[in-house]
Amino acid sequence: MYIILSEALVETGLVTSNGEARRLISGGAISVNGQKISEDYALNEKALIKKGKNSFLLVK
Repeated sequence: MYIILSEALVETGLVTSNGEARRLISGGAISVNGQKISEDYALNEKALIKKGKNSFLLVK
């Protein structure tokens, strides 16, 4: 089972729309497990998503 990164951001309320999620991802404001992300992809394991400096999300 997997979830797309931008969908996870929207479904959890970290961002308000898919467009905003894609914009943040392409702008380098999103990191997954400490690695900056530059394009949307599928998460298929536990991941710690960070938006900016103070917003965190744990996806199981």
